[in-house]
Parts: sequence; C-alpha cells; structure tokens
Amino acid sequence: MTTRIISLHDLDDDDPLPPPTPLPIHGSTSPGATPKRGGVLVFDNGTVVVVTQTTVVGRDPASDPRVAAGHLHGAVLTGAEMVVSRAHAEVQVANDGVTVVDHRSTNGTHWRRAGTEQWQQLEPGVPTALRHGDGLSFGGLTCRFEPLSDSGSA
Repeated sequence: MTTRIISLHDLDDDDPLPPPTPLPIHGSTSPGATPKRGGVLVFDNGTVVVVTQTTVVGRDPASDPRVAAGHLHGAVLTGAEMVVSRAHAEVQVANDGVTVVDHRSTNGTHWRRAGTEQWQQLEPGVPTALRHGDGLSFGGLTCRFEPLSDSGSA
C-alpha cells in the first residue's frame, strides 16, 4: 500500500508557500462512466491527502493490523507527532459517501460542518458523514474535506 501525501512547501522551509487554493475536482462526465469516489483532505500546513478508499490516518497507521496486512490504506500525518495517535482515525469511502470515525485517539478527532464555527468532538467508533468544505482536526492537525465528486456527501 502506498501513502499518498503531497507537501506543497518548498524544500528550504524558510519561505513556505501560502496555503493552496483548492482546485475543482470533478467526476467523469462521460455517459455511463462510474463517478470518482472519495475525497481530498487539504491540511492547513499545505499537505494534501487523497482518499479514494478507506484510509487510516495517524502518525503510524501501520500499527492498525488492517493496514499492516494490506487490507486498508494508511496516511502518515506529520507535524504534530505528540498529539496525533498512531492510528488516529479512519476515513471511510463507500458508495453513499465519505465518513470519518475516531479510533479512540488520545486527543480526539474534531469535526466542524462547513459554514459554521463550532467544533464538535466525534464519539469514538461512530461514523460522521463528510460534506464539501467540512473541517476536521486530528489531535490539532486541521484540514478541510473536498469531495472528488459532487454527488451526495462525497
């Protein structure tokens, strides 16, 4: 399994690039084509994680036996190692949309519906549906969810 993380900062890190402007990502417009499922997590630090199938996120997602066995993808979150759990949360991709589930992480996973200011801590083990522009915080690392298609919640 490969982890798909793209850093948008330059290498010398003394002059980081500004946060990226989200690019429009649309499903196929071909008749009869299967729409793309999943989404993109755009982090405040410029990191982008593309999620097209269920993915465990954390500082060491391979600590989850399903990732270690190759059944799920893993995405390593860097930059806040002391506040992100090894297998912090799971972003689940299904036909009916994208959800996030906290894995009983030490510092919790927080969620904010797009257009609101109030953050809510997710109840561990309970899936929460994600919509375009929703905010997520994994132990202090904050990102915005952007779906790969505009059908339904993702």
